[in-house]
Amino acid sequence: MLNTLALTFDMPLKAGQIPAFRGAIAHLAGLRHDVFHNHDNDFKSPQFYKNRYPLVQYRVSEGRAAIFGCNEGATALEALQKSGRFAAFEMRGQHRPLHIAERVQDRGFAPQVLPQGQFQAYQVKGYLPFKPEKYQAYQATEALSGRIAMLERLLCNHIVAFAYGIGWKLPQSPRLQVQLYAIDQVHRTTIENRPRTNFDLTFGVNATLPAAIGIGQKTAYGFGQLEAIH
Repeated sequence: MLNTLALTFDMPLKAGQIPAFRGAIAHLAGLRHDVFHNHDNDFKSPQFYKNRYPLVQYRVSEGRAAIFGCNEGATALEALQKSGRFAAFEMRGQHRPLHIAERVQDRGFAPQVLPQGQFQAYQVKGYLPFKPEKYQAYQATEALSGRIAMLERLLCNHIVAFAYGIGWKLPQSPRLQVQLYAIDQVHRTTIENRPRTNFDLTFGVNATLPAAIGIGQKTAYGFGQLEAIH
């Protein structure tokens, strides 16, 4: 069973402020709790950044600051809430107590692969499928069918990465399959001073996935949020 916790606060936030918000929450929780920042606390480690699925994800929800936690991340987020430390929140040198406007927790969702031929539809917003250097290969692919195949493959890979990150062991049969239904929007943004392209997509997958998870690149910063279509 999956444990997820989504907190939305009363504090206004813009997408460009998410890195500062993430850093402020990580310091509030204590940097020893690496689930909040995904960096290795052993600063002698050759790989300072932990290459793992982020179990705490920072977002903007209807113009307000929000945090989503999954499994270990949900447990840590709930502990931070119960500690009362949100009252001591500071960002960029300004003290601003955080008050929870909305709290949604689900302890009973069990993701599963569906029988052959059955697909569940989802929309993913702000999906970052490519690293900057890989986007050139997408642009160089002239045929729409080739671009669709590339996006389907990456969606599948990112769902597998999510499954691995939460400890969900996928069956060998039936294998995970993705069908892209629509490229709804294409957006250009700047991340770490580099231009990036993200997509709003509608797709089907032969699996049930929890609402609000992030898939793709930079999910810790609110990209690639999933929503089921019923």
